[in-house]
Amino acid sequence: MSDKKRVLITGAAGGIGLALVDYFERKGFHVLAHVRDQERAQRLAGNYDRTAVWGDLSKPEELDVLAKQVIAAGPLDWLVHNAGILTTSTERGGHGAGFQGEVNVLAPIVLTRALGAHMEATSDDPVVTIVSSAAANMARSHDYAVLAEPDGSSLFGHYGVSKSAANAATVRLANEFPALRVYSTEPGFVKTDMTAGNSHMPAALRFASRIVASTPERAARRCFAYLLENSPISGSVIQKGKVMRDGKRPWRSEEGQQNLTALLKAVGLP
Repeated sequence: MSDKKRVLITGAAGGIGLALVDYFERKGFHVLAHVRDQERAQRLAGNYDRTAVWGDLSKPEELDVLAKQVIAAGPLDWLVHNAGILTTSTERGGHGAGFQGEVNVLAPIVLTRALGAHMEATSDDPVVTIVSSAAANMARSHDYAVLAEPDGSSLFGHYGVSKSAANAATVRLANEFPALRVYSTEPGFVKTDMTAGNSHMPAALRFASRIVASTPERAARRCFAYLLENSPISGSVIQKGKVMRDGKRPWRSEEGQQNLTALLKAVGLP
């Protein structure tokens, strides 16, 4: 097996995820590229020096299968929770929460818990990063348990709440896994299918993303250039390429952590 550091990137089929695959490979990493279904994952790996892994992040049984694939593939140094969803759908995922809660919050928690011990055992400097969003700063509510009851809202509703909850998850996981370095980071406003091509995005912002938004390649650098060169305190939230002074932000407060616990309890997770 190669002595390259190894990184798992979820949601690697396109947009920021695909840009991250290229970014980490250019930095000398071996990439485990995750896509929802097996055929697309294997096509993404192709003839490249990549490992294909797959699974629907909204389904507990497929998260379990994904974790087993990753462990079977060998050591893991970095876990990048890039996959995300912005939707007005009121359908629910396998834990019973809305899809924005399932993919943006619960999947990073469940997958980190499944892989944390493996990372501790196989890496001398294991790092977990959740690709969050500045939308966390605009969330109208920080009652994270509402994510268990999807209401059809997107960017300024449950999407923003889910990204604030993802930051709370970063704080929680840093405490649960002191041997890991756990961070959240944000890519800025980026032109991807989730923004420019998403009918669930507010129309004005969908239009703006086609004109003023950054590229996925720039977003990859914004998210990880700092973290590849620095080792801030675990649990830090990185925004605009530096550690955010977020001591008074809801996700770091006792109430915010209680709200995250309420969400987990609502879907039957510890």
